[in-house]
Amino acid sequence: MNEMLTSQFAIGLYLGLAVAIAATFMAWRSSYLKRKPISDDLKRVSGELEDMKQHLNRQMAITAKGNEDMEKELQETKEQNENLRSRVAALQQKPDRAELRMLHIYDHAIHVMYEKAPGFAPVWESAVAEGEAQVAEADKGLVGFLKRVVRPAKNAISSGGSGKAIEAGKEEPVKAAD
Repeated sequence: MNEMLTSQFAIGLYLGLAVAIAATFMAWRSSYLKRKPISDDLKRVSGELEDMKQHLNRQMAITAKGNEDMEKELQETKEQNENLRSRVAALQQKPDRAELRMLHIYDHAIHVMYEKAPGFAPVWESAVAEGEAQVAEADKGLVGFLKRVVRPAKNAISSGGSGKAIEAGKEEPVKAAD
């Protein structure tokens, strides 16, 4: 048996097996080393993918919160807009605003009358002077002041100030027609 182990055939067989084992080991080692960077790359890419997912989730949460805030702000702005509309409508219907509007209308009408009716200006000027005198007289006393503050329209009609101006305006066209 010693001879069989030491024969040329056995030595060749041993050398062949050694070479085959060495080649197999080298091939295995080579494929392992090639797979190791791939597995490292796979781990790195997996980690990056997880980071990207977390970043995307954060961005979506931030965007959703921003959208919610914008929706709330839009709703508040709509409510404020509606409140302002109702306030404007209420303010326009207050007596002071209505009187101011009528004042602008009368002012425009007076300017039109100045242009269209040549006799209107002197009559109007005398009526305004009469009204100013009446208001100045009412400012002198406490009772006159209270009457002017409480009911200015009634005082003007009851005292006959504006009634005279209307009568004077009616009388002139009648005299001109005679």
